[in-house]
Amino acid sequence: MAMLLALLAAAAGQSPDRNDLNAIFSAMDLNRDGYVTEAEAPQIRSVRSSTGRATIRLVGSWIERHDRDGDNRVSRREFVDRAETEIASYRR
Repeated sequence: MAMLLALLAAAAGQSPDRNDLNAIFSAMDLNRDGYVTEAEAPQIRSVRSSTGRATIRLVGSWIERHDRDGDNRVSRREFVDRAETEIASYRR
């Protein structure tokens, strides 16, 4: 979800900054514990699938791509770092 929003902003000539990325992360971190887990994935599911639902595999794949330390959850830092890397590569 965040990647999509950040890439759309970049395509529109806007530069999402860390504040924007942190706000996106906060919207996904439903229990405010500083991590996004599979349990908090309904928002990810709605963006990742054209039917409004995603398989556990899609949600797991999103977590795997962002989870650098292997704890099966995505921290704010992991999310922001990944988003900034993807935005930078999109602009090249």
